[in-house]
Amino acid sequence: MTHPSPRPPLRVAPAASCVLAAYVATVHAGALAVGVALPLPPAGTLLLAALILAGFAHAFWVHVLRRAPWSVVEVTLDDDGVSLLRRDGRGQRASLSDATYVGVHVLVLHMKSGRLRRDTLVLSADAMDAPTLRRLRTRLRLGEASPARAVDLVTDRNERLR
Repeated sequence: MTHPSPRPPLRVAPAASCVLAAYVATVHAGALAVGVALPLPPAGTLLLAALILAGFAHAFWVHVLRRAPWSVVEVTLDDDGVSLLRRDGRGQRASLSDATYVGVHVLVLHMKSGRLRRDTLVLSADAMDAPTLRRLRTRLRLGEASPARAVDLVTDRNERLR
């Protein structure tokens, strides 16, 4: 019986994303517009606006610019799991969470590293080259890309089509 050969590690080091920056800005601007339109006293409106702006600053700093010391700047997927590299240079092993989202224009990698530690890396199509994005999507859609998992996915798909 032959065993499948191990896949080479897939290294993902995303570049800055204009699409993600525009999305984060648009969502927070919309939240700010709705917050200002609410019938709140002026102090409540100011507090809500401050919280929305703080959320925008945090999302932009951590996920768009990736400048926070704990921001994930590189991910390497291999047969044993995921290796994270943070902005401050620390490396860490992790596992992909079931909450990982694989879409057409965006991928959201949710990773568990430790008992309580959760990390997120948001990747849009303009953050990396097309071949790397395609390989990453394929690997994530097949779960841990084990042959048994791939057969289960194809079987489930075929049963839904009947």
